[in-house]
Amino acid sequence: EQYPDSDLLENGKSYFGLVCSLDSADMENSEKIIPLLQELGVKWVRFHISWRNIEPQKGKINKVELKKYLDMAKKLTSIKINIVGVVSGLPEWAGMSPEEEDLQFEDDLAPGRTRKDHVVAPKDPKDPADFMVYLVKNFKGVIKNWQYWTEIQSSRRWIKPEYYAEIMKTIYTSIKRIDSDSYLIMAGIGLGTASTPKYMERFLKAGGGKYIDAVDFHYQKWMSDISISLPPLKSILSKYNF
Repeated sequence: EQYPDSDLLENGKSYFGLVCSLDSADMENSEKIIPLLQELGVKWVRFHISWRNIEPQKGKINKVELKKYLDMAKKLTSIKINIVGVVSGLPEWAGMSPEEEDLQFEDDLAPGRTRKDHVVAPKDPKDPADFMVYLVKNFKGVIKNWQYWTEIQSSRRWIKPEYYAEIMKTIYTSIKRIDSDSYLIMAGIGLGTASTPKYMERFLKAGGGKYIDAVDFHYQKWMSDISISLPPLKSILSKYNF
């Protein structure tokens, strides 16, 4: 099936993008995927990088895994695709204890915790910061845009907004010392969920806005109308001069 002609596509101005994960079977078959991305006119990719896979033990880097991510990133940039490197996959050694994690969920905004054994919050903000410094050094010239975590208000990825602000401060100040041109984006947050405006306000009130360069909202078809859910968030961002 042929895709319809597009002026944006022909002029190279398309902002069409997608999410890729090297852990998926498709991404391992780069000979198949790269031509498809070119055909679709993809200009942006959110590229998930597993902290767990690269640093399974503190301070011990799996360089074979690192090379897989780096090689794929280089292939994407070679065809002029911009990358947002999304660090996810918390290693077991870096996570809070179950008791500490329980305290994270003792919050009016917290969703129901569906898996008691599934720890998502790092016990020390310095650990993800150190890992991201390592990535910024090794991916310099390949990936400029970075995120730590994704959909932080969901039950499987919940991090308290004040603690996430602390994490962002530690990461931001660390990676900017290494590369002042690096760009740190807040973890994606669901645009149409009722908790989003409150989460965003608490994050900004805690000072988080000083330590991010951009905000990432995720919108899906089951969420409330974007024309209704977006204005309150824009108002909150404006209130905190973001």
